Amino acid sequence: MTYRVILIILLTVCTSLEASAQTSQREYALKAGLMYYFALYSNQTTNQNTNNYIICSSSKSFVEIATQTLLQKKIEQRDVEVRYLQSLLENNTSCHIIFFSDEKSYTQYQTTLNNKPRSTLLIGEASNFINAGGHIKFIHIGGKIRFEINPEQLEISGIKISSKVIRLGKVKVRNKS
Repeated sequence: MTYRVILIILLTVCTSLEASAQTSQREYALKAGLMYYFALYSNQTTNQNTNNYIICSSSKSFVEIATQTLLQKKIEQRDVEVRYLQSLLENNTSCHIIFFSDEKSYTQYQTTLNNKPRSTLLIGEASNFINAGGHIKFIHIGGKIRFEINPEQLEISGIKISSKVIRLGKVKVRNKS
């Protein structure tokens, strides 16, 4: 009898872990798709000399899923490449978009900038991302992935994004305090 209970508990735990992994895979695939559309409807002034449109992240799992999701996609006649950065301290100047899966990676990135704005689209998930100078933050509302967007910070960074995209997101203004 106790073996059956243990077996049922183990099966339940394994099933929930598998469902959780699938959920995070679907979530990362959706976020990669949203990044693709952000890129399509934005105009960045730098990084035009690269052969590919490059999306960078220090999250291995995001890079793996985004690579599959964005396979054979193009932006401005350039192939989309998803690149893994072991550390955001390494050279990330060729990145058009950088995705930050946690607050630590964004803080690390900010230390490399020395307060110089670049026209790299910064997208993150950390709770304080917009207030810390990020451009777009993914949020969960009603079980769906939505986004907050900071048009002020985009303008400071020299990134123009379609007003249609801005209207789809929750417009958030950075706290000045």
